[in-house]
Amino acid sequence: MIFGRAGEEIAALRKAGVPYQIVPGVSAALAAAADTATPVTLRKVSSGFVMATAHGADDSDLTHWAALAQSGLTLALYMGKSIAPEVAARLIEQGASAALPIGIVVNAGRADKSTYSGTLGTLAANAVAFADGPAIIFVGEAVEAGDWADAAQLTGMSFKVA
Repeated sequence: MIFGRAGEEIAALRKAGVPYQIVPGVSAALAAAADTATPVTLRKVSSGFVMATAHGADDSDLTHWAALAQSGLTLALYMGKSIAPEVAARLIEQGASAALPIGIVVNAGRADKSTYSGTLGTLAANAVAFADGPAIIFVGEAVEAGDWADAAQLTGMSFKVA
C-alpha cells in the first residue's frame, strides 16, 4: 500500500459494495534492503530512512531529500529507475554530496533481482541500462555497509564493500 493505487482501489470497491481483504506484505524497500543486507538504519551513521517516490518529484521534494541525505538519513526512492541519473544530478545541485553511496535493486525479493552500486555522482554522470522491472534506489552512508559485492558497478569509482 506504499506508492500504489490502493487507496483509490479501496474507495472504488467500497463505493461498489464489493468486499475486499488487505493481505499484509513486505514493502519493496525492505525487500531490497534484505536482498543486499543493507541496513537502512545504522548506529552512528543513519538514525532513520525515508521512503519516497522519485517520479514526479518537484524541486521542493529534491531540496528536502538532499537535506535529509545530508542529515544522515537513508533515502529509499521508488519508481525512479528511468530518471535515476537526472534525480541524482538534481540532488547534487540541491546540496547532496556526490560522494554519497547509492545502491539500486531491480526486482527486489525475486530470484531475478539485479543490483547496481556506485555513488550519487557516478549515477548522475552515467546513462545506465538497468534490468527490466521495478527498482528501489538507496542513497546514503548506510548503503556502504550493505553487501554489494555482486552488484554491477556504475563506474570504477564505486564505493568499497564493507
